[in-house]
Amino acid sequence: MLSPTTIDISSVKADFEQDFAQGKLRLGAKTTFVNTDNDFCRYDVFKTVAQLDIERSNRFKYMENINVAYL
Repeated sequence: MLSPTTIDISSVKADFEQDFAQGKLRLGAKTTFVNTDNDFCRYDVFKTVAQLDIERSNRFKYMENINVAYL
């Protein structure tokens, strides 16, 4: 059984704060990227020969992007 997995996570964030009237003005933004690639390979081994079991193997790819801004 082989299951190589790659997970990449990237994030960028910026914040700003300024005195404003009788309080503070705060604003900011953040963006996040997640990429996952999981390749699960199941093999049946007969003596010295390995044969890929396509019924029990699976490749999972996932991409996510989240963007946030606040004031």
